Amino acid sequence: MKLIHFTVFLQVSLFPAISLAQAGGNNTELQVQQTLPGTGIAAVNSVNLLRIYSQDTSGGIREARFEGYWSGGLANDTIAKARANSSIAAASDDLELIRVYYLLPNNTLGEAASDSQSRWYTGSLNHYNFQVASHSRLAAVFVPSTQPPRLRIYAQLGDNTIQEFGYDVGRGWQHLANFGPALPGTGIAALTYTTGLRRSTTRVYFQTTDRHVVERVYDNESWSDGGIVVRTAKPHTPLAATSFLLTPGNPQSIRVYYGTEDNRILEKGTEGGTYWYDGAFEHSAIPGSQVAAVDWGNGGVFNIRLYIQDGAFKNGISEWAWFRRSWRRGILAIPPA
Repeated sequence: MKLIHFTVFLQVSLFPAISLAQAGGNNTELQVQQTLPGTGIAAVNSVNLLRIYSQDTSGGIREARFEGYWSGGLANDTIAKARANSSIAAASDDLELIRVYYLLPNNTLGEAASDSQSRWYTGSLNHYNFQVASHSRLAAVFVPSTQPPRLRIYAQLGDNTIQEFGYDVGRGWQHLANFGPALPGTGIAALTYTTGLRRSTTRVYFQTTDRHVVERVYDNESWSDGGIVVRTAKPHTPLAATSFLLTPGNPQSIRVYYGTEDNRILEKGTEGGTYWYDGAFEHSAIPGSQVAAVDWGNGGVFNIRLYIQDGAFKNGISEWAWFRRSWRRGILAIPPA
């Protein structure tokens, strides 16, 4: 079934020169204008089955879906109501469990949850009233190779330190590690991957007060300083990160996406974390655009998908695709376009 989905994906989402957004007429334009400029963007996937989350102008968090074709993104696809201009983060266990995180009007953390693609419900996190900074961005991961699954959220507190919140079955939500001071309003990105039986590595990215984008690494036992990824980046640069194993036996590959002063989204890469190099992705975005990234596959059929607001169609969120070793535009704008 996944091979069928993949074939349809290439035909529908990656190669067409004219998207539905371009041909949608005034009704489509009105719908896409409901997407908030500078909206938080979050993405999760199971191979090439995709879920993208963004905020509309009334504060609703909407879900757009790709399952061989794009759907959703409309008012009736709202999964939660957030504070205006909320950051959005999402974590998924192969789409069987999906958790979406956002800020409530009182600047506490909110959670929308779906299990086995069931109806959305309010997650347990809302009951904890975890207070964060009004300017906090968010990142979230499911910790792999664990049963039952564990969740981690990264946010900025009122004292501008970066705080890890964790959920473990039987313990509920807790404050975990604190990474110290960061630039107020810093972007935050996080990723995790397996490193062996019941072992995993988590990497978190944020911007320090000297504007460097830095990495913190958890190796299944303790946190360490991974060093500088981007030197003296644009203040409050948007951040996204993804990791993959191109060939078994090779070091884990990591890609970090960030913004520049002139509103371009760029890429940094590393293989095994030894040094960071400039990646191939470079594209302009609207001022304030956020970025989200997912990946799947390996070798010659390896894929990355990036989601940004690049102004191609009103306020729509555009898709960019790494496929067959080159970047190209995917769909011009995801639903509601």
